[in-house]
Amino acid sequence: MITKQEIEYANSIDIASFLKTRGMSTKRVGRAYEWQAPTGKVSIKGCKWYSHYERVGGYTIDFVKKYFELDFKEAMEELLEKRYKSSRDENIRTSIPFRVPRAYENNKRVYNYLHYDRCISKDVLDTFMREGLIFEDAKYHSAVFVGKDSEGEIKHLHKRAISSSSFKGNVEGSNPDCSFNRIGNSNKLFIYEAPIDMLSYISIYSVNWKNDSHVALCSTASLAAIRILKEHPKIDSVYLCLDHDTAGIEGSYRIAEEIHALGKYGVWRIEPEYKDWNEELKAMHGKDAIPSSESPRIEYVKAECQSIAAEDFEMYSCFEKNEIVFGMKTILSKIGENHKEYDEETVNLFNQISRLALGLYCKESGESASSVASKLQDLYKPHRDYLNMRGRQKELSESFAKINEDTNQSLPFALNAITMCGAIERRLEEQKQNNNMSIGAI
Repeated sequence: MITKQEIEYANSIDIASFLKTRGMSTKRVGRAYEWQAPTGKVSIKGCKWYSHYERVGGYTIDFVKKYFELDFKEAMEELLEKRYKSSRDENIRTSIPFRVPRAYENNKRVYNYLHYDRCISKDVLDTFMREGLIFEDAKYHSAVFVGKDSEGEIKHLHKRAISSSSFKGNVEGSNPDCSFNRIGNSNKLFIYEAPIDMLSYISIYSVNWKNDSHVALCSTASLAAIRILKEHPKIDSVYLCLDHDTAGIEGSYRIAEEIHALGKYGVWRIEPEYKDWNEELKAMHGKDAIPSSESPRIEYVKAECQSIAAEDFEMYSCFEKNEIVFGMKTILSKIGENHKEYDEETVNLFNQISRLALGLYCKESGESASSVASKLQDLYKPHRDYLNMRGRQKELSESFAKINEDTNQSLPFALNAITMCGAIERRLEEQKQNNNMSIGAI
């Protein structure tokens, strides 16, 4: 059950900081920020936001629900699990300089927690503690994970409570470019979300691990990984070891895209069987482990592509191109003028228009349905699939306008229509769940 205090905390989270962890940039304007949403400019000040185009606004929870297409429960899980920065007392907090907390006289509590509770290898812990990359702070006895720059200076600290508290977060003033990392001599870089995930993976695959480079992003933003790649040109192979959940899977797509943009890198994803690498390690030691979960967006597109691969598009060969395009235009008109955003009929219309677009592509290219389905799946980028309904419709109209000039554009058009179906079906399911909830007096 979500408590009132948890809702208050989630609604106090700094929106600009949240966007940064998702790899999205904001622009500072006076004491506020601006974010370019698919539907236009959004003003952000701490935990408050306002869309100038749609003339709506609110606090953090509504922002995450609206622009990342999550229901209330999913938005709360995202905000509470990652422990993003709160915007309370923002003026005071932002003025606090970066300080390294005083270390306790020994690391026994942290060592025991990481080894016995989290199952981290003794050899791995010994190495990191000996190199000053993990220590126990004197005040709270939290585990502190140290991030250093290329000169060996401490620039980033991530703290994790080892008591019953679930607190975890970066120390104020930390430089995200220098999060918890260890640089080796090989051509390989392994990327993780959290320090404990990094230590867990190394504990599982401990052979020659010191030769490789490792970095924990302390989020799903790629800043620290990008810095390491730029500073160490010998590295040409990157392994994304993010969590096996929606944020980790979709974050892997985004980070891979950013790394490929830097140059010729080989990028691979290594996926844990459980939710993350520490859950995997705990399972190996006979402890209860949190299961993995998939991205609903990716699973929907996969299912659609499997269906498309089995369909027959031969019948479109007897139609002229302009006839198929006219049919698509007619359906677009129905969607825009006669239907609400969220209903089953609209889903049916988008399904029809996606098949017309695919039929046109197959007719013009001569490719089989299975080949087209494979191309569609490769074309899909889940980290870019976060437009709201108005933004999706705008993108669909823009891609339709290009089809007459270039028939190849019917493929991204079809994908846009398919993802639109998925978004509407998720909303319909959310509405259904909300309608089934019963509230009674006690």
